[in-house]
Amino acid sequence: MAEEIATVAVELQPHADEATELRGRASSAVLDTVAVALAAAREPSRSIAAEWARTSYRAGGGGASVWGDGDVLAPAGAAFVNGVAAHALDYDDVNLAVGGHPSALLVPALVAAGEAADADGTALLDAYMVGIHVSASVAAGLDLAAHYAKGWHATTTIGSIGAAAAVARLTGLTVEETCDAVCTAASIAAGSRENFGSMVKPLHVGVAAANVILACELAGAGFEARETALDGPLGFLVLHAADAPVQAAAASTALRKGLRTFATLNSVKKYPCCYQTHRALDAAVDLRRKFGTRVAAARRVVVTVDPGSDNSLIHADPTEPAQGRFSMQYTVAAALHDGRVGFDTFTEQALQRQEVRDLMARVAVEHEPIPPVGAEAFPEHYAVVHVECEDGQWLAGRADVARGDPEAPLAPRELMDKVSDCLRLADPAPDAEAVAAAVARLVAGEPVRALTGALGAARLR
Repeated sequence: MAEEIATVAVELQPHADEATELRGRASSAVLDTVAVALAAAREPSRSIAAEWARTSYRAGGGGASVWGDGDVLAPAGAAFVNGVAAHALDYDDVNLAVGGHPSALLVPALVAAGEAADADGTALLDAYMVGIHVSASVAAGLDLAAHYAKGWHATTTIGSIGAAAAVARLTGLTVEETCDAVCTAASIAAGSRENFGSMVKPLHVGVAAANVILACELAGAGFEARETALDGPLGFLVLHAADAPVQAAAASTALRKGLRTFATLNSVKKYPCCYQTHRALDAAVDLRRKFGTRVAAARRVVVTVDPGSDNSLIHADPTEPAQGRFSMQYTVAAALHDGRVGFDTFTEQALQRQEVRDLMARVAVEHEPIPPVGAEAFPEHYAVVHVECEDGQWLAGRADVARGDPEAPLAPRELMDKVSDCLRLADPAPDAEAVAAAVARLVAGEPVRALTGALGAARLR
C-alpha cells in the first residue's frame, strides 16, 4: 500500500479541465489557514511553541519563515510553530472524509518545505490536493468512526500520512524515497483526544507538521523504512483500526480516484470552535435572530443530535476558554444569549458571565437516530435546538448542513470577512486584501517565498 501511495503522490495530476478550479479551492484553504494562524498570535500555546522553537530549530542551510513575526527557522521548526498556531483556535477547516482538520497540518508543512526548496505556488497547491487525497484514501482503509471513538486524533494520525506524501511530492522525492517518508511518518504518527480542550491539541498538529518534514528530509538522505508499515500485520491500519476490520482494498480503490473526489470536501468554519457544535449553533443563532431575547431567557434548552456526532464535545461544564470550544452546552448558551459566536465568546470574561452560565446549566444534550422535528431523513448529521420560553411556549430550530459545508459554502465575501476578523488580532494588523492577493498568486505559479515574504510583513510587536 505504501508504494501505491508513493506512486500516486509523485505521479497523480489534476485533470487539465479542472486544474484551475481545484487550485483555486486549494488557495482558499491556504488563505483560511494562514488567517486563523495569524489570529492565534497571542495564544499562549503559540507563544510558548515559538519561544521554544527559536532555540531548538535554528536554521542551518535553507530556512523557512514563522508567519507573522519574521523568525526564520529550520523548515521543521517553522512547520511546528505555524502548525500549532493554525490549530490553536480550532477555527481551521474540516474534511469529514479525512476525519479531521487537513489544512492545519498540510499548509504549515507545505509552506515551510516549499519556501526552503524554492518551490512555486502551483506545485504547492497540487501537493496540497495530493495530501487530502492520500489522507482520505487511508481513512477509507479503516473504520474511521471506530478509530476516532477509540481516542485517536485523526488529524494527526491519518493526516500525517497524507502530509508526508504531499511534502515528498513538493520537494521532489522519488517514488522509493516517498515510500520511505510515508512509512516513517506513519510509524511516528500520534495524538490522543483526551487532550481536546487543552494546549496539547494544537501541539499534536505542530509536532505532526515537524515530523512530516523530518520524515521527508531523512528519506531524501537515504533513511529507509519497511514498506509494510501501513498494511503489514503490525502496521498502521491494524494498529489504528480499533479492533474493526481493516479494508486495505477500499484504500486502494480510493487512491485510484481523481483529485476532485476529496479535494472538494473541505468545510470552512464559521465559528471558532469545534465543528461538531456548528449545526446546533446555526440553529441557535437563527432562533435568536427570529425570536430575540425570549430564547436567551429560556427555562430549558434541549439540543438533540444523531448518536456519535458530538463525541469530541467532552466538556459539559467548561472552566476555561479552551474547554468552551468543546462544549455543546456553553456554545449553544452563548449563541442564544448573544445571537452570535466569535472570538470574544472564548475569553475568560465571557465564559464566567453568570447569566450565560445559568443558561448553560439549563442546556441538555440528547441523542436520537431520527430528528424529533422535521423530515426523518438527513444527509449525514443533524442538530435540533428546542427552547422552552418563560411563557411555556416551545420553539425549535434545526440544521442538517452547517454553514461553510461544501453543500452550503461561505460566499467569497464571507470568507474575506473571516480573514479580516482574524487578521485584526495581529499587531499591527496586516492588510487582509494584500494577504489574500499574495495567496491568490500561488495559482499563477508565484514562488512560495513571495507568500511568506508577504506574511513576514505582518510582524508582531
